[in-house]
Amino acid sequence: MKSLIVAAALLLSGPAFASPQHPTPAQMATIDRYHNEFLTCRNKDASNTKAASRRFQKACDRSYELTRKLLKQGFCLYKYYNIGRPDKNSGECVALPDHDPGQ
Repeated sequence: MKSLIVAAALLLSGPAFASPQHPTPAQMATIDRYHNEFLTCRNKDASNTKAASRRFQKACDRSYELTRKLLKQGFCLYKYYNIGRPDKNSGECVALPDHDPGQ
C-alpha cells in the first residue's frame, strides 16, 4: 500500500518535475500561430491592394501580440523570428527541443 501511495504522489506531481525547456501543448500552438502570422506579415510589401494590405497589417499586429505573450511566458527570439528559451548558463536564446519552426 505504501508503494501505491508513493506512486500516486509521483504521478500527481509529474508536471512539477517537467523541464521548463519543453513548452506545453498550448504554448506550442501559440508558437505555431506566431510563426504563421509572422510569415504572413513579412509578405506585406508584396501587396498591391488595400484589402491585401489590411490583411497583412492585421497579421503583423497579431504577430506582435503573440510575441509579447510568449516573451511574458519566458520565451525569447533568436535568428530573426524563431522562438526559444534562454540558456541558464550563457543567457543566450537557444532552440526549443524537438521543435522545427517550419512545421
